[in-house]
Amino acid sequence: MKYPDDSNNTEKAHAYRVIVLASMAPALISITTKIHQKCLWHNGQWHPEEWQSIVHEAVWYHASRTPYIWGTFLWNMFDFTSYWRNEGGVPGRNDKGVVTYDRKTRKDVFYFYKANWSDEPTLYITSRRYTERTNKIANVKVYSNAKEVELFLNGNPLGKKTPERDCIFLWPQVTLSPGENRLEARAMINGKLYTDSCTWTLKQ
Repeated sequence: MKYPDDSNNTEKAHAYRVIVLASMAPALISITTKIHQKCLWHNGQWHPEEWQSIVHEAVWYHASRTPYIWGTFLWNMFDFTSYWRNEGGVPGRNDKGVVTYDRKTRKDVFYFYKANWSDEPTLYITSRRYTERTNKIANVKVYSNAKEVELFLNGNPLGKKTPERDCIFLWPQVTLSPGENRLEARAMINGKLYTDSCTWTLKQ
């Protein structure tokens, strides 16, 4: 199939409607890393949660802006059994879900989709399980369907942000202090204040 040269021409694009089957990337909540550090191939053992989010963000960015793509499916809601796999540190497991195998923990990217696809108020600090830090400079990312989010570090304001795109709020180059660093996000959604917080520890 030849795709339309001008994807901004909606009428023309309707003649070339296609479907993207899946957005997928593996992730274990026990593996976290500096944001934007690339994951190894899916059948390896290194499946950081942050890499899954980056992949899904990129797929949704393009799918939502391409008029001849009429639908895309999320693969998968839950981690699931796959007997022949030996990857991500868990034999027999496919960890491409946005919720863990035991259905108890929603991975970061779950809240990316919730913020984009649901009207339910959403405010979520990502990389919250990356608790032990060795680099004092950190990028902070928040998913929210609020119009504006304010971030605090140990009670000190780091400024208000509007979304960069697709319900993604970014505070780059945040300086952490030795010891515990408490991050708190605050946002007004539909006239109500919502908060979310997590603690990162910078090793001294």
